[in-house]
Amino acid sequence: MQKEYTINEILSNEQFKIKLNYRYYLASGTNFLFFILSYFTIESFINFIAIFALLSLIGYRFLFSYTKDGNQFKPYFIRKVCMVIKKIRSRKNIK
Repeated sequence: MQKEYTINEILSNEQFKIKLNYRYYLASGTNFLFFILSYFTIESFINFIAIFALLSLIGYRFLFSYTKDGNQFKPYFIRKVCMVIKKIRSRKNIK
């Protein structure tokens, strides 16, 4: 006997398999590493922008695997910003 699924159950399960968009990749540690490496190895600004953009696209396509299953706040800079916001809010509550 198979369980019958409703359309809402199917859609809610499938939405968690969707990869996070490019903004989350820009805040990740991998993108930061690509930025530092390309900044220090490439001399001209135009080549830096072109190679960094290419590395970012390749990194997003093949290395970035965060999905909408609750890992939205795992990228490096988003975690750091969340920690700073928590500290600020806790200090406001102390005063």
